[in-house]
Amino acid sequence: MVDELSRRRHNFQPGRKLRLANGQLWVFPTPRVPGDPTGFQADAEYRPLLDSVREADSDAERALAELALAVFLLSWNYDLSPSEYQELLSFPAGSPAVEEWRGNMSELACAHIGGPLLAKEPGMAYQGWFSRLLARFRPSPTDQ
Repeated sequence: MVDELSRRRHNFQPGRKLRLANGQLWVFPTPRVPGDPTGFQADAEYRPLLDSVREADSDAERALAELALAVFLLSWNYDLSPSEYQELLSFPAGSPAVEEWRGNMSELACAHIGGPLLAKEPGMAYQGWFSRLLARFRPSPTDQ
């Protein structure tokens, strides 16, 4: 089992502790707030990840975007291999632990975005990043 303390990076950032699939608490950096120099200051990959969470077209897409954000935040604080990420983030289907994780990760994503995620109304036309990406691959009427 991978150990949280032994995998910390030298630039480890304090933050919120979340229980992962191996049962240990792991620290996810919290966002920087005005007047607090200790918050997380990320690189260029950070903002597009937040945009993908904010612009998700569905609950499933939001969960995938939050997972990508979780991997990014874990990689900031920890030196982990791909198999270790899988160990930490693979919860048994339908377990209470996975529901707890999803709720906690959604709260953390909201904190990084700077506000609550707005629920999309049923039947609303989504214009999230995934829909825009798919539109690029759909054949246009002139291609048929």
